[in-house]
Amino acid sequence: MLAADHRGRVGRLKGYQGSLALVEGKFHFTTDVVFKHYGHMPVTLFIWSCPGSAHKTGFIVDREKGKLAMAWEKAPQFGRLAPGGYITAPLYGGSLVAFRAGSPEINYENWAAQNCCLISMGQDGQQIKAGEELPFRVVTGFIDPGFGDLHEIAGNISRSLNLAGGTDGYPLEVTRGKLISANFFLELEAEQGVAAFQTGGKEMYSDLPVRVNELREHMANFFYVKQNGMFFAVPMVDGVGVFQVAIDEGVHVWVGSPVEASDDALILSLVGVNDAGPAMLEVHNPTDREITAELSSPENTPVFAGWKAHLAIPARDSVVLEVPRR
Repeated sequence: MLAADHRGRVGRLKGYQGSLALVEGKFHFTTDVVFKHYGHMPVTLFIWSCPGSAHKTGFIVDREKGKLAMAWEKAPQFGRLAPGGYITAPLYGGSLVAFRAGSPEINYENWAAQNCCLISMGQDGQQIKAGEELPFRVVTGFIDPGFGDLHEIAGNISRSLNLAGGTDGYPLEVTRGKLISANFFLELEAEQGVAAFQTGGKEMYSDLPVRVNELREHMANFFYVKQNGMFFAVPMVDGVGVFQVAIDEGVHVWVGSPVEASDDALILSLVGVNDAGPAMLEVHNPTDREITAELSSPENTPVFAGWKAHLAIPARDSVVLEVPRR
């Protein structure tokens, strides 16, 4: 799960208020099952509890029926969200919202009489074999509608994250690596441990979420924003780099490790990359043998390109050295 930042009421990014969480996961089945359920919710993802009056002003974007007002009835209202569709339920001056982000199908159920809404996946009678997995992607959040029409804001969020598919949510050019998808996350595959892209200006509800595959996990991975000349560390989750970057004014972004080692057994840590002086590189050898390796900053690496060093790192020890800026 990636919790997306909210945009404040003051400063350069005024105009949006709220928060989003991009939620991705999967259910792994260890035995054969056939879905059976009460109502229309075989596998419940989450439940909202909100005052009954909220259902009077909420709405749904249904796969078959389009935009619907939430029904204020004792009988439940249920269906499937359209690709990129959403359901809202106003609460405490704002609005809860959930989006379908790509496939598979996402169900909704509005129990106005019980003051709750449910989001689920799966269908009655669906058969799942042992070893199969059921993946899901949803975006949930809380939106302050005080800055505009709630339906318009929710629609803008869906389009900007390409939740219905495609790549038109923001101007994009991948200049190194490969574009995997712009749905949900901007997902790239690095080329030799490096990816790069640029976007045109696009005001977003949250900073653009980015995921990069094929980074070199034991290296010191950063993303670099040309517009402000800053490096930012890239957290690695299950071997994949994940970060967010503001694209309101357009950005050129480089992703990778500013320094590489010729031996993949070495672990690199780089600090001080945004200081005026040289950065400090720690090279750790976790093995039981001495390793002689070449360290370098490849061409086209921001700030440090062209640096090289050759050294021996003792077994189970570390060496610290300076990496000068260009």
